Amino acid sequence: MTELPLWAVYVVSFGTPLCALAGVLISGWWNGRRQRQQMFQRHLEWASELALSSDERTRAFGVGQLDALRQSPWYSVRDEALLAAALEEALQPAAGDIDASSAKILLVQTGEPGETEGDDIEDGD
Repeated sequence: MTELPLWAVYVVSFGTPLCALAGVLISGWWNGRRQRQQMFQRHLEWASELALSSDERTRAFGVGQLDALRQSPWYSVRDEALLAAALEEALQPAAGDIDASSAKILLVQTGEPGETEGDDIEDGD
């Protein structure tokens, strides 16, 4: 019969369960981190879709959500490109929103009364 030294018995007896516990803890930490990052990505995609909506209230809500996500602890540098692109696109006026034929120019009086008169000038029909 082969005998093991006492230290080897303790290493095997306590080391094996401790290594298994460490593996479970590391795996749980890693999976939780990955799940939080995936949830953040889903929220980022959802807020981006809202920010690109044609409805003004939905768009404003989406831009607010994107701004809030920027403050998130799970926000990383690699998310900056997606967030910046969504904000840039959302904050640009849509092509149909600006119509040169209906533009108004408002002249505002800035000096002493009587120096300049305010006028509405319409581009003409």
